[in-house]
Amino acid sequence: MSIKDILNEETGRLFRARIVQEGDAYGRDMCLVHEKSEALIEFYDATYDFETSPEGEVLGQFVGRYYIDTLVGRDRIGSDSIFTGDTGLNLDGGVDVWSIDKHGIAEVEIFLLDEGFISELSSPIALEKLAKREDNSPQMG
Repeated sequence: MSIKDILNEETGRLFRARIVQEGDAYGRDMCLVHEKSEALIEFYDATYDFETSPEGEVLGQFVGRYYIDTLVGRDRIGSDSIFTGDTGLNLDGGVDVWSIDKHGIAEVEIFLLDEGFISELSSPIALEKLAKREDNSPQMG
């Protein structure tokens, strides 16, 4: 199971992103099993401790779920990737704080790269963040 903390730098709100693959438990109390081959990404508000992963890790309050293919623009609808623009993602229009700014969305894109769901980054912010991360990594030798 893949989980990553995502910070909205504009608000300071911490979210938790969780990838759900075929065969994984998801939904309220993790009572459903994802039966499709297309992976999902879920977002939780880490301010709360309402939901727990099947492994017992606190996720937070469930906010939203998307097919990864939809976010990266590979769905059948023909939409563009959320990562190519200079915007964030509103996770729930009814709750003002449930949005991820452009910096957080860049972190989501890096997460999908690290987990093998995309092969390259398209966001300039993500490219910059990844370069900084690589600059700060210990050098082998």
